[in-house]
Amino acid sequence: MSAMAAPHPLNRNLFIADNLSLLRRLDNESIDLVCIDPPFAKKKTWKGALKPPLTKAELADERAMLRDWGIRNAADAETAGVVWPDGADSTYKDIWEWDKDVHEDWIAKMNSDWPALSKAIEATRSAHDEGHAAYLAYMSVRLIEIHRILKPTGSLYLHCDYEVNSYVRIMLDGIFGWSNIRNELVWSYQRWTGATNRFQRMHDTIYFYAKDAAKTNFNRLTEPYSEKSQHKGRRRTTFTPEGKIEQTYTDDTTREKAMRDVWEISYLNSQARERAGYPTQKPVALAERIIKASTNPGDVVLDCFAGCAYVPVAAERNGRQWIACDVSPRALTVLRRQFAKFRYSVNGEAQGESPALIAAADVTLRSPSDLPERTDEDPVPAQDIKPLPERRYKVPASKIPEPTMKKFLLESLGYNCWGCGFNPPQNDERYFQLDHRESRWSSGSNELPNRAILCQPCNLEKQHKMTLQELRDRNTTQGRNYGPLVNLAKASAAAQAEYDKHVAQSYQSALTKG
Repeated sequence: MSAMAAPHPLNRNLFIADNLSLLRRLDNESIDLVCIDPPFAKKKTWKGALKPPLTKAELADERAMLRDWGIRNAADAETAGVVWPDGADSTYKDIWEWDKDVHEDWIAKMNSDWPALSKAIEATRSAHDEGHAAYLAYMSVRLIEIHRILKPTGSLYLHCDYEVNSYVRIMLDGIFGWSNIRNELVWSYQRWTGATNRFQRMHDTIYFYAKDAAKTNFNRLTEPYSEKSQHKGRRRTTFTPEGKIEQTYTDDTTREKAMRDVWEISYLNSQARERAGYPTQKPVALAERIIKASTNPGDVVLDCFAGCAYVPVAAERNGRQWIACDVSPRALTVLRRQFAKFRYSVNGEAQGESPALIAAADVTLRSPSDLPERTDEDPVPAQDIKPLPERRYKVPASKIPEPTMKKFLLESLGYNCWGCGFNPPQNDERYFQLDHRESRWSSGSNELPNRAILCQPCNLEKQHKMTLQELRDRNTTQGRNYGPLVNLAKASAAAQAEYDKHVAQSYQSALTKG
């Protein structure tokens, strides 16, 4: 921890609780980084066995811990919002149902304070299904709290995949604001798979959002140049005696470039030292890169989906403070094991035979009834959602071709401009343009009853800014009347009759063809 960073009262606290309950108890703007690997709405139940297998003593410790908290069985655990450890296998249901997983007060809050989220969830319900809409509702109420607790310089990194990434992006835009997305990161990896009728899915998406893009903390990371570019070495710039700039390359080929948004980090195979047994476990190297980019030593990192413990391990390795939360007591078992692999201590005791690298890394375990108390003032105000302007649509194409409409209006009503009365020599129709009486920008129709004949100067003057009558009034005021004006009532009647005639002919033609 850096000398400048103040110790956080919850540093190295592991909460076994519903993370929404914890998030609501954390102070405003108290966290530097939130790095989470939440469920992916995969519509399946994940099942995995710890490696090495869970011992009877570890299972007994998990159940004893819950009983010490007054949680005696699966029913008590459900009431407390945690998972009862049934046996050696770790299972997680990633199936979401609206009537079972969504609380009415969540939707009420979003409807009143975050209407953009409500619309996004409803759109997901229509475009995908209710299960994905329920998942978004579950995530939204938590991300609202995460947005609140992040410092102005803070960041969120959220893992997802093809199943929900497009819906999650809209949800995050609705909470953080579309201008605060910093990157859509791609974690690319390779692993063995069978043949399928599509390209292999070999990447996850990580959304990187800032609380405030103008203030966010970011440390520039680098990566090596490609072999093609690396051989050039570092560039040296000098001036010749004549004052010209001369650039040469040295023998130093260690230069690096700013890191890309595609990260090639190895997937944890079944034999990896870090492998804890969860099928969706992420590598510590992934969390380390995130932590190095968006925090400084001593900053506070939160992982509220911490079952695999990879974020606490990465934070500990890089001198950051951390807070973790998970609904399963197995999170403590995994944390102990992962700390043992990296030779850290838990509760003051080394977790393996090798000496602990950090002997003082005492983890404080907290129950669902032992959540922190807020020490700040009332929560930040609800997001100000600006009302959207009335939606307008492009007017569909006319039923009668425009050249036909222009010819009819000129021949039946005379070769005069309807705005100023101008009559060209020899009734030359090239002086006229077909325009609208009511602008199409004001929902005016493209059809014949709304059309008018204008000379080019009147058409340029009118554009879409005024109606035909307003153009006439302006021309009269400015003395630009050059001849008799068409009677608009007569013009409307003639145009409507011609339009009705055309529609009737089209209808009759359709019946004949049918």
